[in-house]
Amino acid sequence: MKMDMKRLALATAVVIAVALSGCMEKAPSEALNSTQIKSLLLDSTEKLNSYQFEIETSQESSFVNLSGNESKTERVTVTSNGKGSVDLEGKYLQMVMTTLARPEGDPENETSTESESYFVNDTIYMKMNGNWTKLALPDAEGLWDRQNMIKNQAALLNTSELEMLGSEKIDGADCYKIKVVPDMRTYASVLSEQMGSSMPLMFLNISALFNQSEMTWTAWVTADEKYLKKIDIKMKMSITPELMNLPLEALGKFRIDSDTVSTTTFGEYNKPVKSELPEEALNLSIPAMMITPSATT
Repeated sequence: MKMDMKRLALATAVVIAVALSGCMEKAPSEALNSTQIKSLLLDSTEKLNSYQFEIETSQESSFVNLSGNESKTERVTVTSNGKGSVDLEGKYLQMVMTTLARPEGDPENETSTESESYFVNDTIYMKMNGNWTKLALPDAEGLWDRQNMIKNQAALLNTSELEMLGSEKIDGADCYKIKVVPDMRTYASVLSEQMGSSMPLMFLNISALFNQSEMTWTAWVTADEKYLKKIDIKMKMSITPELMNLPLEALGKFRIDSDTVSTTTFGEYNKPVKSELPEEALNLSIPAMMITPSATT
């Protein structure tokens, strides 16, 4: 009986050791510096034919009116969730997005928007709140370059200072975890991407905002193929008339506080993408004013 117990204990120890060794083997086996990870990440984008993505964004904004004797604050929270797939070789992009805007203390004015988009070759099909639109694009090649999110993010990381933070699993994949510190030009690009729809960026003093705002930017890159796996960006800033180069006497004193969190996750690299259009989109015609030579050839 004692021998059986010893054998059982030994067998249990072996099972645990094997399990632990399996976990350890999956950790990144090579230590890379920032220069190496930049080069490998850029190289991996050239081998990328397709991928899927998910985007989650939350933005809390407060408009503080400072003109009167007592300050007044209005707050609104905007959340958006989207997912889609991209076939770079087949020139096909599909995305669904839901956006909810909630003014504080005013539930009657909450708005929800649902959209469905398809970008096929040189044509965009969009469904917004149940209504379909079809548009032909004269500069489809240029737009396709701008729609390659992984390549664009890799380019932004390449112009930033990177600090390797070790490793972490994302969706079961072993990844290098990286702190990203952008220069002012890269910061402006991210600011435009994250805030462009809600802030008049063309009037902002980007240099002053760069020095005053807070940004925490983290990236994860897969340990095996060096594909971009995840981007997480947190931004806090306060906008004033001075930063917008606007006269106080025209608009009065105010401050816009913004707190944004955006997370984008990528996966299913180089997997087949089911390229298809809904029947409603197939039956659409292009408006006459939008027909161009590139759309009819």
